[in-house]
Amino acid sequence: MATTTTTKEKAKKDSSTSRFFMKVPNDDEGWQTIKAIRKSLNRDRYAIVLKGNGPRQGPGYHHCKREDWQEIRVYLNVKDDVRRRETISSKMGEMNRKFREEELRHEIEMEDIYKTYKWWIR
Repeated sequence: MATTTTTKEKAKKDSSTSRFFMKVPNDDEGWQTIKAIRKSLNRDRYAIVLKGNGPRQGPGYHHCKREDWQEIRVYLNVKDDVRRRETISSKMGEMNRKFREEELRHEIEMEDIYKTYKWWIR
C-alpha cells in the first residue's frame, strides 16, 4: 500500500536551510540596512533573500511590485553545497564513532576469550 504524506509533513521545512533574519520598512533607511547586511555577509556560506509584504487590499495583494512593498523580510539561506558538506562531515564523524565503538567492543571480547582459554594456551 502506498503511503501518503499529510499536509503537515509537506509544510515542515528544514530550519537549518532558511532562516528569517529581520524585517525592515520599505524606505531609504531599510534599504541602507539591507545594503549593510549584503556588504558584511559571508557570501561563501549564506545567500540573502528578500520577500515583501504588500498592501492587503484586493484579490491579488500577494503579487505586488517591489516598489509597493510595505515592509521587507530578510532571510539568510545556507547555500546547498555548504549544507551538503556539513551533512557529509557529520555523517563521517558518526560513522567513525560507531567504528571505534565496534572496534573497542571487539577488543574487549577478544580479551575475554583469551582470559577464558588462557590455561589451554600454556
